[in-house]
Amino acid sequence: MKTLIAKKVGMTQIFDEESNAKGVTVLDISGCRVVQIKSTEKDGYAAAQLTIGSKKKVNKPTQQHFDKYKVEPGECLYEVPLEEDSEIKSGTEINVSEHFEVGQKNRYYRFLKRTWVYWCDEKT
Repeated sequence: MKTLIAKKVGMTQIFDEESNAKGVTVLDISGCRVVQIKSTEKDGYAAAQLTIGSKKKVNKPTQQHFDKYKVEPGECLYEVPLEEDSEIKSGTEINVSEHFEVGQKNRYYRFLKRTWVYWCDEKT
């Protein structure tokens, strides 16, 4: 799975080898967890529900959904496509070093409520 959810912290700049300033976005990726895995046999499509952060007050149906998969309630739920042969399990925390490589380009990103959803394609 080449997907993670991150919160936008802000903007800053870094300098390259020729001392040129480059604008960069600072993202907080801590606490990105898999809540539910949807399979083609059961749901008709392959996807993963991801959450980030923590939320103390959630309504009862949402709390029951998180309790069913033994995951701490997060701020939001995002569903992202998943490969059929993915080995990822519910409750897994997504670590950048396990799923992404240095210099890897992102094929798609989306901005929603100051939360970034990233996923990469193997071909890029």
